[in-house]
Amino acid sequence: MLSDKFRVFTAVCECGGLTKAGEKLFISQPAISRCIKNLEEEMGTKLIAFRFGQMKKMHITRHGEILLKHCQRVILEEERLKQELAECENYILPFEPYKVIKNLCDDPDYVMGKRLNQLVSSIAQTRGERDRLYNTLRDDQNVRKKVFESGQRRFYCYHIGDVEKYIENMKID
Repeated sequence: MLSDKFRVFTAVCECGGLTKAGEKLFISQPAISRCIKNLEEEMGTKLIAFRFGQMKKMHITRHGEILLKHCQRVILEEERLKQELAECENYILPFEPYKVIKNLCDDPDYVMGKRLNQLVSSIAQTRGERDRLYNTLRDDQNVRKKVFESGQRRFYCYHIGDVEKYIENMKID
C-alpha cells in the first residue's frame, strides 16, 4: 500500500499547491511542507520547485513527474483491489482448532478439549461456573500449561496432575 508521504505528494501535485492539498487532506500547510521536504530528502532529488514573481507558482520537476506517475498507478491499483475485495463474497474456511492442535498436544501428561471439560464439569454445574473455573485455571501460576497460538486464537493445554489437584482443592473448599 502507498505510504502517506506519497499520498501527500500526489495530492499536492493534483491540487496545484500546498495549501489546497492541506485542505483536501485535512493537514496543515506546514505539515505538508515538511512531508514534501522529507520525501525529497528520501528520494535524493528535488520533486517540486517554486518560482517567485508576481505570484508564487509551483512546478513539478521531471523527477517529480516520474514519481507522480508511479504514485497514481499505485493508487489506481489500490482502488481496484478494494473494489474487487468489496465485490467478492467473504468466504472463510471452516476453522477446526482441534485438527490444528492435535499433534501439538499429544503429550499424555497434558489435557485439553473434551477431557478437560469432563474434569471441570465434575465440580462446575453451570456454564458460568465452568467459565470461571477455566479462567482461574488459565490465570493460576501454579498450574503448568502449554499455550498454542493459531491465527488470533490461543489454546491452552493443562498438566493433568495439576488440574486434578486444583479440582480436588475446589471440592474441599
